Amino acid sequence: MAEVEQDRQSLERLEADICQGAANLTAADTAWLRLVAEFDRRRGWELWGCLSCAAWLSWQVGLDARTAREKVRVARALENLPAFEAAMATGALSYSKARALTRIANAENAQDLLDIGLAGTSNHVERVVSAYRRCAPSEEAAEAIAHAARGVSIRQEGATTMFTIRVPTESGAAVAAAMDRFRDDSDTNVSLSIRRADAVVAMAEHACATQDQPPVPDDRYLVTLHLTPDVFDDEPADTHDPDAPSEGQGRGLCCVAPGDGLSEDPVGVPRVSARRILCDAVMQGFHSSSCSRDHSLHNDGDECDDCGTLRLGYTQRVVSRRLKRALRLRDGGCRFPGCDRPGWVDAHHIQHWLDLGPTNPENLVCLCRAHHRLMHEGQWTISGNANGELSFHRPDGEAVAAEPARVLGTATPVDAHDRTAADGRCAWLDERLDLGLTISTILHNQANRAARHTN
Repeated sequence: MAEVEQDRQSLERLEADICQGAANLTAADTAWLRLVAEFDRRRGWELWGCLSCAAWLSWQVGLDARTAREKVRVARALENLPAFEAAMATGALSYSKARALTRIANAENAQDLLDIGLAGTSNHVERVVSAYRRCAPSEEAAEAIAHAARGVSIRQEGATTMFTIRVPTESGAAVAAAMDRFRDDSDTNVSLSIRRADAVVAMAEHACATQDQPPVPDDRYLVTLHLTPDVFDDEPADTHDPDAPSEGQGRGLCCVAPGDGLSEDPVGVPRVSARRILCDAVMQGFHSSSCSRDHSLHNDGDECDDCGTLRLGYTQRVVSRRLKRALRLRDGGCRFPGCDRPGWVDAHHIQHWLDLGPTNPENLVCLCRAHHRLMHEGQWTISGNANGELSFHRPDGEAVAAEPARVLGTATPVDAHDRTAADGRCAWLDERLDLGLTISTILHNQANRAARHTN
């Protein structure tokens, strides 16, 4: 009997330690989320060239992209839900419950949702959130919820791959229309479900076959860029002219117009933007209004004897389809540290061809559109050989490591929250969840609180 009693006490101690550890973990997670919210609010991730706080977390902490986005979302939400944050800090409201509740929480329903979170399990909370979304009080809220919930999950099951896509209704209609376009209805013995599956595969094959052709609505090459020959000169035209551009700005002009530039008036663009557009583009000569010669017919690099305009014909500055395909296979997506964007990348000249940089694999690197813009407009730089190691440098010259420094953790900050086993135990008393009554109560109380705020 003594041994049985000792084992029972040992199990009780183990159980208490597990519950206490859960409460401490939640409290520590809350403190960590406060840091994330502060870092995001101060936009510290921009110093590393990351596109968002979630991208920075994914790179620096090693979280997957979806988890990182959820962490940042919850961190932001807790700033406006102090009761939620206080409950998490005591370990009473777990992160999984807070993650679900913050998807629908607002000033009018926060207290009701918190009561549900404190009294129920995570399964109860997820069911309440799902039912609340189905009973959204307005079309605007339903649309916002549908947009926020969009996503695709991929699951491998043996020889089968299962895709689950969730998009707003209008986007779903567009996907369905595309499937209908690629669907083969010639064999009526094949079920509609199979024909739709084949249509999705056909859509993917068509996209891969045309991957070297950017989508028309976002085709940045469907523009005409007008430059004067001295646009990239480093010295101003007249250093005594108070209106002359400062050193490094150049003395020439550049402007851009849609299509052939004849339908609308051109719009001026910064010099750095012109360099980005010309990073992989066809460049053809032009002539001034006072010169009648056609400069596009002359050899590359010559100057017009009549007006001095540089003659530029079609050159090797365009990255060919074969070379782009090789670059994508080599780089596997954007090469910027911490970026995991696999598709729709640009071929960026490490040394711009305007600075005599060659158009070859050693001088070309794949960058997503956002980081390509960062290299030009953001004044970031790259050094090294694209076939090997590359170094990315911020505008101040500091290099960004390809991999973040490893920081070892310790359990001391978690244990320091000194929560008890009771803090980590769920308060559910095995009552049956009346989902209809719960949602009706939340919506009723929400409407009453909103009316009081309005009055």
